[in-house]
Amino acid sequence: MKILVSENQFKFLVNLITENDDRVKENVMFVGDSLSTGGKTWNYLLAKAHPDWNVTHVVEGGKKTDWMLSNMLPKLKEKKYDKVFIYGGTNDAFWVGTNLSNAVTNIQKMVDVVNEQGGQAYVFLGYEAGSVMTDKNLKPTKYPDGRVLCDQNCMYKGRERMIQLQKDLSSQIKNAIIIPTVSGDGNWSAGDGIHIGPSNHKTIKDHVESYIKETKKTNQTQTTGNTNDNKKEKFKKFFERYFEF
Repeated sequence: MKILVSENQFKFLVNLITENDDRVKENVMFVGDSLSTGGKTWNYLLAKAHPDWNVTHVVEGGKKTDWMLSNMLPKLKEKKYDKVFIYGGTNDAFWVGTNLSNAVTNIQKMVDVVNEQGGQAYVFLGYEAGSVMTDKNLKPTKYPDGRVLCDQNCMYKGRERMIQLQKDLSSQIKNAIIIPTVSGDGNWSAGDGIHIGPSNHKTIKDHVESYIKETKKTNQTQTTGNTNDNKKEKFKKFFERYFEF
């Protein structure tokens, strides 16, 4: 049995369904360490600028990429994420006993699971470590009880490892949109040579935003006239099975 509808009614139904489909919010995840925590960092600023996103932040200070990987996986099992922004590796670099290749592998695994789900992975390299982490700015880190965790020479070594990690991520990560480093200087330091100030997070937010817009623009150029046409064609076939017009 089929239901009889007019041609105008049919067009109205198809347009209504495709219009509502376009209004669905995107699921977006940010994965990171202390450079993405606190509520006023680049990722929170970016989320605030996009009320059309449903946002999840998987971020925690002092964590390495292995923590990032293990804590994002359960979230991906709960639902599909359209965009996932990955910004990490600083703790891997400054934890001198950590092999940098493990950090690259962990981030590639994050990218792979996002792709398997049908989402878009963005790997952000951060600010230029060589120009922001100056000798003057880098300060030894300590345990809560005052014992030195990483002395001055350790901090210098961490900076060199961070510079190398940024190069490795840029050249080795596959099947992701690589957002290159942001130019900065020693004035970016918020006290320890690693963390940066609010205005610098705004700069980072704008930098990342430009790559989202560029990607969206490219995709629209490649699919102009196709996306909605394809949706309408699918709905047309569906309605033809159950309606007469």
